Amino acid sequence: MRAWTVAWGWAEARPLASLIILCLALLLPGLSTLPPLDRDEARFAQATKQMLETGDYVEIRFQDEARNKKPVGIYWLQAASVTALSGRPYDQIWAYRVPSVLAATFAVLMTYWAGYTLRGQGVAFMGAALFAASLLLIGEG
Repeated sequence: MRAWTVAWGWAEARPLASLIILCLALLLPGLSTLPPLDRDEARFAQATKQMLETGDYVEIRFQDEARNKKPVGIYWLQAASVTALSGRPYDQIWAYRVPSVLAATFAVLMTYWAGYTLRGQGVAFMGAALFAASLLLIGEG
């Protein structure tokens, strides 16, 4: 098995840079242009918006009901993203999507890392690039 080395050169960094560029090219066009794609995305955004407006970062609510279906971490990440990138009245959907784009890019890089460790650079790059181009990842990211 191959191990990651401390001394990285351009040959090792080029696939990572290419994968990041590929992810951004596939994920960023829909970041601000697409409306919320499903009910769950709109509910996540609304619950996070209510969390920001009320200042209650523990009890997550969607309208008048408690929303304890998912771990609170995604709401916190969305709240941090919206606070840093958008601001009041917290209605820019693209700001709620930034954590998903970063997580999708991270997942592609971890796929590359796993493939690199098991099979080498070429196989790892192809696997990670195919994962980045999959419709499921693009839709979720």
